[in-house]
Amino acid sequence: MEENQEEKTQLISLAEAIKARVQSSEAKEKDLISRIAIVAEKNSKSLRHGDEMKKILEDCVASLGDTNSTGMCLKEKTSFALALECDSENISPFLRQLNKKSADDDNSSGDGGKNDEEDQTQPLFSAVRVCLIMEDIRTRDFPKFRSIDSTSEAEKNVDLDKEFGGDAVQAAKDLYERLVKCASSATNNDAISNERLMKYARSVDFFTVEEFLECYDDPLDPVLESERVWPMPELN
Repeated sequence: MEENQEEKTQLISLAEAIKARVQSSEAKEKDLISRIAIVAEKNSKSLRHGDEMKKILEDCVASLGDTNSTGMCLKEKTSFALALECDSENISPFLRQLNKKSADDDNSSGDGGKNDEEDQTQPLFSAVRVCLIMEDIRTRDFPKFRSIDSTSEAEKNVDLDKEFGGDAVQAAKDLYERLVKCASSATNNDAISNERLMKYARSVDFFTVEEFLECYDDPLDPVLESERVWPMPELN
């Protein structure tokens, strides 16, 4: 009896709830997908080259083995942005692998000198933030997955709080719309500046990958307000 009771009250994560929703007959008929956008800042103390770090982002997408994955990877001078459209169940594996590779330097190579030894202790990215996630998407904004090396002009005095009135949702929406526009452009004229991406990567308004996975991937454990006080208030 006690075992059955524990099974009934077993907590699930938000990711598991979304997966159950997507696997429902109604969702399958609509062929729904998920969408995520992240921004990363290159660690200035790491010697790894930007092209190699961009490949790590691409490898994380390719490792999903999901032919339905579409989106784009944008590389700036010291920052990266990635938009991904894929099956909902692939969001967590993608972020976990990205989080691991961000701090993993097993692929580094060198002559064994002092700089190489120091580089092995440095994470690849000093910040990786999840700026946007959307579920139950019916149509795609990206026809395929592509990568872009940007050389956009410097943008002075970027202030996200002032630009969007402190509204992180609007800031994230603007970032995503810029990525969509950039992916559909034949030139780099619509690329996002390095300065702007750095602001997103350093903004505390957005979760780091670790913080996001704690909310998205771990079992939910809601606490009622009445459980925060003692003695517990009487029920009317």
